[in-house]
Amino acid sequence: MARVYDPRPMSRPSALSSARRASRKASPGPLPPGPAPADALLRDWLQVGGSLTRHLRAGAATVKVHRLSQGRSAPLPGEAARVGRRLHAREVVLERDGRALVYARSITASSAVRGPWRALLGLGTRPLAELLFTQGGILRSPLLAHRFPPGSAWMRHIRAQCREVAPEIARARVLWGRSSLFVKHGRVLRVLEVFAPGMPPRADRRGLRR
Repeated sequence: MARVYDPRPMSRPSALSSARRASRKASPGPLPPGPAPADALLRDWLQVGGSLTRHLRAGAATVKVHRLSQGRSAPLPGEAARVGRRLHAREVVLERDGRALVYARSITASSAVRGPWRALLGLGTRPLAELLFTQGGILRSPLLAHRFPPGSAWMRHIRAQCREVAPEIARARVLWGRSSLFVKHGRVLRVLEVFAPGMPPRADRRGLRR
C-alpha cells in the first residue's frame, strides 16, 4: 500500500499542478513503502482524509499536543529532496485520553517560516491542524504510507524522540506512518504522522476489527 488518498479535491488547476509536482518529488517516502499492514484499524488510520486531530478528538475526552522540538534541523533521509537542506522542523506527540498515539514531524524550508509558513512559529502546543484546515489557499497532496523497519535511521530518530513522552511508540519493533505535502503560495510543508501499535478504532468505525 504505497499510496492512499485524501478524499478532499484540490480545485485550482495551477495550484493543483504545483501540489502534484510536489507529490511526485516526495515519492518514494523516507523509506520504501512496504506491504499493507495486517491490522485493519491501522490501515484505516493510514488512509483517512481530513484533519487527523479532528478524528482523534471524536469520542475522546482530551487530546493533547506535546511539543518535542522545534527549530532548525538537519534533514533526515529523504527530506532534503522535498524542502532542501536548510529546514525548519516541528516534532510533536499527540496524546488521546492519556495515551500517546501519534508522533508527527513537520518540515519546511527555513526561508518558508519567514514567508507563507510563518504561523508555524506561533503554534506552541496547539495542533498543526488549526493552521492547515482553517485557512484558505492551502492544497494537500495524496497521502503516502510508510513502513519503518528496525535499525533504520528513521526508526532510531523516532525512538530517541519518543523515549520519554511516548514509550509505547519508542518500544515498537516496526512502525507505520503516512506523509503528505501541504502547498501554500508555492512553498511546501511536509507532514509525517507515525502511529502507535494497537491504534484504537476511529469513533465512526467502531465496528471495524483488527
